[in-house]
Formats: sequence, structure tokens, C-alpha cells
Amino acid sequence: MSYKRNKKRIWANKHLRYVIALMAVCALIYYLPAISGRLGFTGVQDSLNNLHNLYGIDFLGLVFFAPVVYSAYVLGVIPAILTALVSMFILLPYAILIDTYPNAFFKPTAFVIILGAVGAVVAMLQKSEQQHHQRIKEMKCLYDIGKAAGDSNSVDEFLGKVVTIVPQATQYPQGTSVRITFHDQVYKSPVFQKNTNKVSENLIINGENTGIVEIYSNHDNPYLKKKNHLTKTLTERIGGAIRQVELEQSLRGYYEQLEKEVDIRTKDLEQVQEKLIRSERLAAVGELASGVGHELRNPLNVIRN
Repeated sequence: MSYKRNKKRIWANKHLRYVIALMAVCALIYYLPAISGRLGFTGVQDSLNNLHNLYGIDFLGLVFFAPVVYSAYVLGVIPAILTALVSMFILLPYAILIDTYPNAFFKPTAFVIILGAVGAVVAMLQKSEQQHHQRIKEMKCLYDIGKAAGDSNSVDEFLGKVVTIVPQATQYPQGTSVRITFHDQVYKSPVFQKNTNKVSENLIINGENTGIVEIYSNHDNPYLKKKNHLTKTLTERIGGAIRQVELEQSLRGYYEQLEKEVDIRTKDLEQVQEKLIRSERLAAVGELASGVGHELRNPLNVIRN
């Protein structure tokens, strides 16, 4: 059952089918002179045969660079070397039955070594470039998590953004889903899909296990086959960002409470000041009334006397 599943998975790979098609086309081109001769086109056969040994180079054999380079670029080093070996088996009948070179195995073997070397170099360059792009995606993901923490007013808002940011750091973002559990609250990617390919890491904040970060993929992703540095780094970054959001939320609450206290004290001071002003006014009125009464009593005393 497992063999059938693996076989089906191999043939489902479109790049493998493309390589097989390219190999068939290259074989047809390589043996085109012989085919032309069989069909009676001797003039075409003679012209094309010249390409098998033009300035000591088999130019028709160069077409096999196409499937080898393509295989190296999309599948890797080992498939490229296997493609080169298959090319050798395609070249052998011509070398044994048609070519006049004394050592029939020398040319195909030397050609396959060159093809394999070129394929290996192309595959390594492609892998290096792919790893470079992957590192850039990972760094951007970490930066976006920090930016989301700065733009969020609550942990709920922040984690809602994180589940859409994290898949962008994986090799296949479209087939990756994220689920974060934090204090019994669950946050999922917009289109969450649970798969067998999974990696998870505990969410530790201040030494306390507060939840878990789970990443699922529907591809056979090497990133998800083992816990590498990125999984732990992402979880640590998320934990640190949650702590940052909680602190900022606490500070905002403290500032709001402080502003309320200041407003209350200001109103109390304004009321006290208003009472003082009223008291001063009443005292001034009393003093004025006392002065006026005194001034009125003096003439009255004179009149009485």
C-alpha cells in the first residue's frame, strides 16, 4: 500500500513528467540522422551526421544539457545526476553501432561526467539562491511580527495578525496553516487546515508555559520535518511580542487611570479655589459693610449729642 502511494506521488510530480518529455525529445533529435536515413532522406541524414562530429564536438549531444539543467534547477543534485546517467544509456546505442570512434564507451562516459558536473553545479547554485530567499522571508516575518506588536492595542489583535504573518516565512505559504493557543484562547489562520505534516513549539513567557504554536503544511516540506532554528525563533519572537503588548496595554491603563486621577484632583482644586474666592468675596463685602456702618454711626452720634 505504501509502495503504491509513493509511486503515485512520484508520477504526480509535474516536473518529473517534464524531464521525461524533454529526454524523449532530445533522444528524437539525437537519432534524427538515423531516422532520416531509414526514411530514405539520405541528404538530410548526411547533413545531420556532420553535427555529430563538428570540430570534434557532438553538437546533437548538447541537447541533453536541457533536461539535466532543468532537473537540477527544479529537483536537485541527485535527480540531475540520474538524468545524466539516463542520457548516457540513450547515447550508448549510437556509440556502439554507428560511431566510428575506437572506444565506444569513452564518449558517452565523458559526456555523462560533464553533464553530471554541470547539473550538480546548477543544483547547488539553485539551492544556495533558494536558501538565501528563504532567509529573507524569515527575516521579513520576524520584522512583521515586531511591527504587528507595535501596531496592536491588545494581545487578541496581535495574535490575529500573527496567524496570517507566520505562513509567509515557510516554503509553501499557500499550503501552510497556523494555530496559536494562548491562555485557552485559540487563534487560527483564515483558511485553517489540519494536516499530518506538523511542527509545534511551546509558547514560553517569563518562564511560564502559556500556550503552543502549531504550524501545519499540506506539502512534504523539509522545514516541517524537523524542528529547526526558525520554529523556536518564531515562538520566542511571538512570546516576546506578547509580553511587549501586555506591558504597553498595562502602561496605557496606568496612564488612563493617572489622567482620571489628575482630572479628579484638578476638579477638586478648582472647587476649593472657587470656595476660597467666594469666602474672600464675602469677607470683602463684610468688611465694606462694617466700614459703611461705622461711617454712618459717626454722624448720627453727632446729631444725637
